[in-house]
Amino acid sequence: MIFSAWQRSRMTVIEPCNDFWRQVEPTGFCWNWTGRRTHNGYGDFREGGVRTRAHRYAYEMLVGPIPEGLVLDHLCRNRLCVNPDHLEPVTIGENVLRGMGPTSIAFRRGECVKGHSVDETTGYLRSNGRYECRACSHRRQQEKPKKPPRPQRTECLQGHPFDEVNTYVTPDGKRRCRACHRMSARRYREGQVA
Repeated sequence: MIFSAWQRSRMTVIEPCNDFWRQVEPTGFCWNWTGRRTHNGYGDFREGGVRTRAHRYAYEMLVGPIPEGLVLDHLCRNRLCVNPDHLEPVTIGENVLRGMGPTSIAFRRGECVKGHSVDETTGYLRSNGRYECRACSHRRQQEKPKKPPRPQRTECLQGHPFDEVNTYVTPDGKRRCRACHRMSARRYREGQVA
């Protein structure tokens, strides 16, 4: 979640909150969040009208502000964990490559999902956070279906047919309806142009 400068300034001065700790269940290893969850499984906490992820709140309360441009990586792989010992500030790219998705696993093996050899020069991190092999990207662009040509209209917007008698071609190659052109010219001559 990206916060504005105003929200970050309010969140860095966090007082310990009893409402927060009532929703934390410490286990032997992780501190599990038992309150509200987001759609993708992270803890969600709201205080004073400011909504934030529970693990970010706990980290800022117990450790300090999260450095600019970094996100928190759950080292324990438990999205509900709010234990700051299990959270590490890293870049978005590093967080993605540490993940358990098929792209991340393939990258750690040194190949893409399709089996191409991958390193820092033969792949790149896309804006959505996914790592992509240049060979797969090139092949996907080549296989992208071309849009079929739009069928030519058989009549103009007013319903006049486009046939040899009623159609003329403008110097820039567009087809025009002679009947509509005559009606437009007549209205112009009569001064009825809106």
